[in-house]
Amino acid sequence: MDLGPSIENPEVLVPGMQYTLKNQASSITSRTEQTLFAQSHSFAPPNGRLIKFQMASAAEWCQLDTVKFVCELENLNQLENGTVSLNNRTLLGPPQVMFSELRILINGVVVEHIQDFGRTAVTLNALTPTDTKIMNGMQAFQLLDPYGQAAERVRGGNDGNTDTQPSLKRIACEKYTTLGQAEKRTISFSLAPSGLFQSAYLFPLMHGSISIELLLVASPKDCCVSDRATAANQVDVRRRSEVFRINQPRLCYSSNTISSAAQSEFDQLISGKGIVFNLQTWTTLQQVCSSTQPRVQFFRSLANMTDFFITVFGNYENRQEYVRGGVDAALATARNTAVTNFYRDELKEVNFLPHCRGLLLSDMHESLRPGGTAAAPIRDWALDETTLQISVGSKLLPTLPLRERQQIMHLAQALGVESKREGFLNHLSWHHNKNIWGVNLEVYTGTELDNAGLSTRAGESIQIHFENLGLGDYFPDKIYLTIRSTCKLELRTGSARLLD
Repeated sequence: MDLGPSIENPEVLVPGMQYTLKNQASSITSRTEQTLFAQSHSFAPPNGRLIKFQMASAAEWCQLDTVKFVCELENLNQLENGTVSLNNRTLLGPPQVMFSELRILINGVVVEHIQDFGRTAVTLNALTPTDTKIMNGMQAFQLLDPYGQAAERVRGGNDGNTDTQPSLKRIACEKYTTLGQAEKRTISFSLAPSGLFQSAYLFPLMHGSISIELLLVASPKDCCVSDRATAANQVDVRRRSEVFRINQPRLCYSSNTISSAAQSEFDQLISGKGIVFNLQTWTTLQQVCSSTQPRVQFFRSLANMTDFFITVFGNYENRQEYVRGGVDAALATARNTAVTNFYRDELKEVNFLPHCRGLLLSDMHESLRPGGTAAAPIRDWALDETTLQISVGSKLLPTLPLRERQQIMHLAQALGVESKREGFLNHLSWHHNKNIWGVNLEVYTGTELDNAGLSTRAGESIQIHFENLGLGDYFPDKIYLTIRSTCKLELRTGSARLLD
């Protein structure tokens, strides 16, 4: 058999012997760092929630993936009711939790509208490597203990103190540093999960203006740890400020100018047949959950859905204290209520992505689980695994229901092969308060081929069916579906059209 050089197997030089010159782009002549201020200089929810920016230029191109939101975040040392509270303020997640909606318009046409923006950002942030979360935190607020190295206190008082704050590693690993009393801190962060500002395109601002609208949360308590003023049942006070103000909000980004010859050619192209941007978009939908075996439907017309990410939300519940020597039923209930309320102050709808079975296993004593008694406890082995079945129209995803730990394999398919090397989720919190189910929908995983996903253009419904999502009367309140899809933005001079 001849294994010599052929058309199919040509000879090449090894990289160390390739003495060619690098490619260049002489058409790009300069780069400028731009700062664009909002239409007002100060915002403090619930008064003044809408922050608007208008990006336009007569000669510059915006590097979309360099756009960062920058502001001075000020602790106003108040509770939501106006009471003075000279205390620190703690966000519930990355800075994006301060916003409930993001809307982007190009030439007056809405190209992105992300509702539940804060929760969507928390979901996608949880799917990044821990080191990435730490690096992102250096721009705003850092994670306190991402690797769970601090000592753990299961209940208040179990370490010999009469009053103390409980500290569970599975919750502490997701906590962020605080904003001090009356502190003003300049922070910056990207507008992810915006698909437009995650793309690597240069955008011709002379042919299309970009309007960015960010809506702050309705209540400042929705995005920060609530104040706890009274110690009770071996759980100490945790004083917090709840009200904040954003000063001098601005967008910082890089812009380029190009040579006159290149600009003339692009002017002709854009004013004629136009240019097309291939973008990713994120859509978050929610439905009410009414049982441990919910079957819910979502409707959204999209042409090319590539991934689903599914989370749930329900109020946190802790029942770790149980009846034993020196602890009667009344005291156990009082202690559990105190710990429950303590953690509900920091696990809210924007950042709580619970795993119901994981919570039953770790935060509920077997005699206090729904249906359990001291004489007939619900053992760990009696808690059936949660399963998930998704369908789009008549197509089942996957063919057989997805069981708990299979979700890691399917998340890796949705996030790409590099995610297995870099990591995602947190090994301490994924089975507790940051749990995400994911499924890839492409016909060939990881290729990012156009039109390789699923479509609901013909009116197909998206159905999600959980089994064993909780126990008895313990189940989530809501089910969230975050959809990653692709779309095309067609830009012509003075107009834009979105093909999703």
